[in-house]
Amino acid sequence: TKEAFPEKWASTQNNLGMAYSKRILGNSVENQELAIKAYEAALQIYTEETFPREWGMTQKNLGIIYANFIKGNSSENLEKAMTFYQAAERVFTYDSFPKYWARNQYNMAATYIKLEKINEAIA
Repeated sequence: TKEAFPEKWASTQNNLGMAYSKRILGNSVENQELAIKAYEAALQIYTEETFPREWGMTQKNLGIIYANFIKGNSSENLEKAMTFYQAAERVFTYDSFPKYWARNQYNMAATYIKLEKINEAIA
């Protein structure tokens, strides 16, 4: 349970989010919504202060979901994705997590391109 084993519970929620985000069966929108709920649940435990790497990964995963979200306004979803990537950027610095920083930079650039913000993509 969340109370008895909070870190394991958060990890399970994150794994559920990954599974739903990659799930082929069922309704795609429903799978994306279930992934979002699982990631948001993980963030109840994974805070920026106590679990920075896990928090950043979960922020990045939410960004990926919103960058590809089928439901709603595409531009709004992309802007929401950027807010998650920018949050992840607070912990995924070049010095602290260079590999995660590079992946996050890639995700941000790809999202800026989808938003037709080319100058931001190449900055």
